[in-house]
Amino acid sequence: MWLATFMEIMMQTDVVQKLSELLNEEKWTRATLSSYAIKNFTDLDTIIKDSKSNGTLTDIHDLCSEHLKHTPNSIIALYVMGKINFEEEALDEGHIQKLIHLFVDNKRFNIVEFLANETLRYGENKFSLVALAKCMQNDGRESELVSVWERLVKIDYEEADITRKIASIKEKEEKIDESVDYYKKALLRYLKKGIFNPVEEIWLKLIDLIPQDLGFFLNSEKRISELIGTDKSAFLLSFTVPYYKDKGEYDVAIEILKKILNYVPKDKESREELILCYTQKYKNHSHLEEYLERSGLQQQNIDIDIAIEAFENHIIFDVGNYVFHRSWGIGLCKEIKEDTLIIDFKEKPNHKMTLEMALSCLTILPMDHIWLLKIKDLKNLRKTILDDVGEGLRIIIRSKNNAATVKDFKDELLNGILTKKEWTRWWNKAKTLLKKNPYFGTSPEKGDIYFIRKNPISYDEDIFNRFNSEKAFDKRFELFHEFITHGNIDSEYFEDMLKYFLGFMASGVSINENTLNSYLLLSNLKKTYKYLPFDFSIDFQELLNSLKDIHSYLPMIPDNELKKNFLINIKKSSESWPDIFLKSFYEYPMKFILDELIASGNKALVNDALSNIISHYREYTDHFIWIGKNLLGKHAEEKYKINFDQAIMGFTHILEIASRELVNEKNVVYNRKLFNTIVDILFKDNLLIEYIEKSDETKVRRLMPTILNIEELKDEYIIKTRFAIKSSHPQIVFEDEIESIDSSNLLVVTQRSYELKQNELKYLMEVEIPKNSKEIGAAMEKGDLSENAEYQFALEKQGFLKQQIKILTENLNRAQILKPEDIKTNVISIGTMITMNSIDDNKTEKFTILGPWESEPSKKIISYTSPIGETLLNKSVGNIIDVGSKKKMKQYKILKIEKAIF
Repeated sequence: MWLATFMEIMMQTDVVQKLSELLNEEKWTRATLSSYAIKNFTDLDTIIKDSKSNGTLTDIHDLCSEHLKHTPNSIIALYVMGKINFEEEALDEGHIQKLIHLFVDNKRFNIVEFLANETLRYGENKFSLVALAKCMQNDGRESELVSVWERLVKIDYEEADITRKIASIKEKEEKIDESVDYYKKALLRYLKKGIFNPVEEIWLKLIDLIPQDLGFFLNSEKRISELIGTDKSAFLLSFTVPYYKDKGEYDVAIEILKKILNYVPKDKESREELILCYTQKYKNHSHLEEYLERSGLQQQNIDIDIAIEAFENHIIFDVGNYVFHRSWGIGLCKEIKEDTLIIDFKEKPNHKMTLEMALSCLTILPMDHIWLLKIKDLKNLRKTILDDVGEGLRIIIRSKNNAATVKDFKDELLNGILTKKEWTRWWNKAKTLLKKNPYFGTSPEKGDIYFIRKNPISYDEDIFNRFNSEKAFDKRFELFHEFITHGNIDSEYFEDMLKYFLGFMASGVSINENTLNSYLLLSNLKKTYKYLPFDFSIDFQELLNSLKDIHSYLPMIPDNELKKNFLINIKKSSESWPDIFLKSFYEYPMKFILDELIASGNKALVNDALSNIISHYREYTDHFIWIGKNLLGKHAEEKYKINFDQAIMGFTHILEIASRELVNEKNVVYNRKLFNTIVDILFKDNLLIEYIEKSDETKVRRLMPTILNIEELKDEYIIKTRFAIKSSHPQIVFEDEIESIDSSNLLVVTQRSYELKQNELKYLMEVEIPKNSKEIGAAMEKGDLSENAEYQFALEKQGFLKQQIKILTENLNRAQILKPEDIKTNVISIGTMITMNSIDDNKTEKFTILGPWESEPSKKIISYTSPIGETLLNKSVGNIIDVGSKKKMKQYKILKIEKAIF
């Protein structure tokens, strides 16, 4: 033993001693850069590795740190210190960076490449990639150089020149999609850096490559107008017009030209282009030349905005156009005389209207408007909409001037085109299409308005546009989180969104929940993408010290993974973390919190909290429900100390209250959700059934009055519960089994009770009998039936089932369903409700007379076969009857007889 310890000490001493000797040798021999080879560094790696394994890493770190104080350019010490920092994920103080500088200056590029690659093993960084690129350039390794450049521009958001070079190389290689991406990045980076000369050249290059990507050009144009000026924007926009004009997409070309003229109203060339586009768009209009002349578009001295407005106000109306008036419906424009329109409405033929009036009260209906299609050929329109959901969406959106809401879709289609059932199926398909088809979009300002895009939009651009239109932090957080999960963080949109969250952590900014959420989001992002070029100006400890009641922030964190990171940071940063965890649990229950507390020896805290919530389930209803959903599964009791009896009684009590509230129509939405949730907890995994089977008779009897009388509970759950009670505790007799019924007599029952018993019989026949047969078969396979307890139990259960089926079948055969129309109220009969006054204490009470299956004395529902029922039958209003035993007899006077509600 002592020998092994001695050898270990010697090994530790050897590593430190060896490094010390190397440092001294370097110092005294004045070793030059030119004398170093890659093997020298790999030997140092071996020393670091040995030091790490024998626990002397701190010793060699301290040795090198001290050495650098008097020998700042020591290659050995710089390398060892840098590598240790990287291995320990500590902040590198520039040791290897300094080392690389030394070897670059000495033109030892093989060493530079080795050092750069060693650094990059621990994550991408700008300095090492620049050094690596120099090595590639020095050796003329062009293909490898491009690969390094690509890595560099991925992490350096300001590098524009190299980005542009990559774009040019990709274009020459005919990798157009990649080339376009790099040209876009380069253009935006030059703009951000305030370098404007290359912008025009890249813009023109992109016009050649992707003239159809109008979204990019318009978004970039906004930045150009802000940073360079509107004149430059107008000039660059003019290059986008020819593509759309040549394609005959005059609407797009017109909108671009109007934007240009808004920037430069006196631009003669753009004005002439606009007139040309208008002429082509409206070439079949009967009054085109007249309106061009009257508007003043062709006269340079007329204000362009006034001329455009005058022309567009006149040109929208033409002979043969359909229009809509909210009172008179659809009309046809028959004639135009100067500023007067003659329109045929169904109820107002040849109606004259001034242009000014027409503009204020008429809507132009294009020939493909859904109202016109409906009038022309409803059958074909219906077929198109059902067969082609996308075309159906396009018809409606175009009809609503390219801005349709869900209400518009519903109103149009349910107005004589689709049935309600067809609408539901159609809309389910349409929702998916609206979300996934890149040609459909939602308005950035109003997310419930859908429009058709001229060109498809990328996922990244769509998220970016929505992000920019949002003002609320929570919405922007959600969109950015979605982007980094599903988008491309190397796209040109990522940095702008990133800056928004970095702004919440800038020095001097007040710390609040937005700061916390930004920190958690970005620290998580940095773990995944270590190369991202940002650092934190604040740390978690500072956040912890600045935020009051830190536990109250847990619900404000919008993502569960980030919630966990928040709690982990608290655990690392605060000695009182168990107390904070517990308070956080009351704010937002998480299994992670309980598991962390238990793992660290704080099980008593967890048990006390769970016990407190279960004991006060009315006060902590949401937490109680959470416990039911997350902690009451199989084997849960082994890990968490939960009073199962108390929990089950609590759930049945809340279920009863929610059911009563639903019957009384109080807080229906909340109570329906609460009711369904507890039903799932109790019945989805047979939690209640297993509890009944394992519990003693006293506990089950305490449970029965509540669970079996919940009105909103489905029959299947009542039947399963009854069977579990009957099979596990055969000594328990239900109220509908108490009275002995003469088998020769009919059994009068309600429709509801009859169906319940039918379902109970079906459940026994189709579920329990086959299940029992399997149990018998499985037990028989184990052999030796005489001493096989499982086999004996299964046989006993079989006998019990047969007896239950026999009783149910006989009773159902004798049952006669009570019909409300057959009930007579001249005397007390089955199905009547009677009002009686107690002569002894002058109290009025109501009783209902039904059959033994419906009997429920606690609710004053009396069986006609019971002693009191037999006494009451055939009595009339005014009769006085005696009810009770000889020792305690009470007299009642019958006041009223009416039909019962059942």
